[in-house]
Amino acid sequence: MPLPSALDEHYYTLSRAHIMEHLRKHLEPVPDGRILEIGPELRWPEFDTLDIRPGSMFQGDITRRVDIPDSSYDIVLAMEVLEHTTHPFDALDEIRRLMKPGGLLLASAPMNFREHGPLPDAWRFTRHGWRILLKDWDELDMDVLMTPGRALMPLHINVSARCNKMKEIYPSSMTFPMEQA
Repeated sequence: MPLPSALDEHYYTLSRAHIMEHLRKHLEPVPDGRILEIGPELRWPEFDTLDIRPGSMFQGDITRRVDIPDSSYDIVLAMEVLEHTTHPFDALDEIRRLMKPGGLLLASAPMNFREHGPLPDAWRFTRHGWRILLKDWDELDMDVLMTPGRALMPLHINVSARCNKMKEIYPSSMTFPMEQA
């Protein structure tokens, strides 16, 4: 894979700052309750971790049933993870299983960024895509970082949502208002 360009590095820096601000907003001070970080990049010592690579507290693929009991976590972090899964809907179903009702999901993914590792880098989610992915969740909030100088081209999107284990929305019933740039 080619080396990142100066523009890639600039976008990476902007995206990382965007992620850290989102996490600070929701996690400082660290809230009470159990927290799971999937694909741990931050490796905060007080959080449990799940990854496909060895070295995490739990090893497994979030798109399949992992060896963690139902409703174990108050907060789940999936920062820069879902775009690397082969089945993002399955990943969110498993995350929902792991969370306590009303638990908080914090997730993010790049939108306007180069292909990157770990491979596969399979997806980019628009604001509408996030709404579909999180259709069965409550209080969906999106924190959108726009690409400098490009209307309607988000660079990066952070989301927060509340786990609702009873909700089941069919995508064909959803409507999508035009976003404001």
